[in-house]
Amino acid sequence: MFGGRDGRYGLSDTWVFDGSWRRVHGHMWPAGEYAGLAVALDSERRRIVSMGNVGNIGSTWEWDGERWHWFDAPGAPYGERPNQLVYDKSRRRSVAITPGFIPGSGTYEWDGASWLLVAPAAFPMGVMPAAYDEVRRRIVALAWESSSTWEFDGSGWTAVATATTPLATSGRTMVFDPVLQRILYYDSSRTWAYDGRT
Repeated sequence: MFGGRDGRYGLSDTWVFDGSWRRVHGHMWPAGEYAGLAVALDSERRRIVSMGNVGNIGSTWEWDGERWHWFDAPGAPYGERPNQLVYDKSRRRSVAITPGFIPGSGTYEWDGASWLLVAPAAFPMGVMPAAYDEVRRRIVALAWESSSTWEFDGSGWTAVATATTPLATSGRTMVFDPVLQRILYYDSSRTWAYDGRT
């Protein structure tokens, strides 16, 4: 866990849980003022990827289990905070999904060395929760701008017509359940399951 607030200021604390919580100290770490850090677990490289910005300067960090590493990454989204950062296991990329309201918005991919802007023809506006479907090998996202469901297959976004769509709101999360083999989303009152059709 990273960050938090002490009531007035953003914190730069890193905590690790292995049955009990312990605070980790390092020689460098992301600033506590970073707005809305997005994180994803790169299971291939066994690192946590983090992205955020301060003062319109995008910044990329990785946690290797012991310390944070900062990357002066080519192609990083400038002045843009990603709504979501999702790891695509099939393509071994961390995918940043930005809001879509200002120039430079879009879908970016991180391979551990540099960012690449993916420019599909269609793009969901105002993406909130997103998760990787390990069975169908694609990213599923909800867009609050249009209350719609979208899927990203690595080359482009596709809007999916569903009988019902939960309302996407900020502060909610979406995960893949390997037992049910479905995407799960909790909207603060109900739990929704998505299998690619409903």
